[in-house]
Amino acid sequence: MAKSDQLPVLQFPVMVGPAPLLAVTKFTVNEGYETAALAPSAGPGAFLQLTQPTAKTITIAAELLGPWRALRPALEALALTFRGLGSVLGPVEAIAGLPVVTSTSVHTDMQITSLNFEETSEKRDVTTVTIELKHAPRRVEAAGFQLGADVVAGVASPLLSAFAF
Repeated sequence: MAKSDQLPVLQFPVMVGPAPLLAVTKFTVNEGYETAALAPSAGPGAFLQLTQPTAKTITIAAELLGPWRALRPALEALALTFRGLGSVLGPVEAIAGLPVVTSTSVHTDMQITSLNFEETSEKRDVTTVTIELKHAPRRVEAAGFQLGADVVAGVASPLLSAFAF
């Protein structure tokens, strides 16, 4: 079958809150654990213990193509860059942060820490956006939901990609 005869594959967008990012070029999740030396000597033979998880961070690089550039104000609102909007959405943010949903994972209680928009003369109809998010846990009950949603998304993603239309 020639490449032009193939049907286009519909890909699941990366959702940052209610904003869909359709042309994601890079998605990075950083997670880890802090360590502490158990033996008094912190040399190469010391035993290490994992003490607590580090803060999860996510970096998303995406392109807003054509009419999707209109998402810029929505992303700015989600990042609470407008001072008046921060006071209005503050009580909502105290209950739940932004969910970040991909075809393979669900991350709840995220907060946008950095938002960068770039436009170049080479690509006049494209706005490149880089979003950095940090996990800001709100409620203990949400941790169980996040783990369950992440497992379901991870197990279901191969099945969904097999039936992409």
